[in-house]
Amino acid sequence: MLDGAMFAAFSIAHAGLAAGAARLEAAAGNIAGAGATGPLPSARADAAPAAYRPVEAVVRSLGGGDAAASVGVAYRPRQPATVTRYDPSAPFADPDGFVAAPDVDLAAEAVDALAALASFRANAAVLRVADAMAEALLDIRA
Repeated sequence: MLDGAMFAAFSIAHAGLAAGAARLEAAAGNIAGAGATGPLPSARADAAPAAYRPVEAVVRSLGGGDAAASVGVAYRPRQPATVTRYDPSAPFADPDGFVAAPDVDLAAEAVDALAALASFRANAAVLRVADAMAEALLDIRA
């Protein structure tokens, strides 16, 4: 019984690490791409690069009950992906000076990155404690 609980602790912490890493990766990518503007979707600009399309990490549980805990991670595009921003100096701006800018709120992305980091640290601590408990259990049984 105790052995199963030990492995469950490792499994749950590993799933938490994967979820935290996915959230941090999405937030970091969104922060990095926040300034990558492009032409409006309605404009025809063949040579201009498209605006960065932010993503959201979608984490869902794949285990339940007695099953080993694991998570599935998928990245879905944020809707709406872009917002209209006034930037008449951009070479691909429309005649009124507007461009498409990624729909990224830097403050919200920073908060999400910090929350993901805290989650990652907490799950790493669970792994350290579970490892110490497993080592103590093996010492008792030996």
